[in-house]
Amino acid sequence: MTAVHNHWLFDKPRLMYMHWENVDLDPVEFTRVSFEAAKEAGLF
Repeated sequence: MTAVHNHWLFDKPRLMYMHWENVDLDPVEFTRVSFEAAKEAGLF
């Protein structure tokens, strides 16, 4: 992960944004492992 932050000062509900990057994986594999990680984290 490269960053976790908000984009607005007074947003309701409070929203946080998470950015991450891919260095060695092809785009399809990066998408697959990112999706699996989000499921494991309970994001959906």
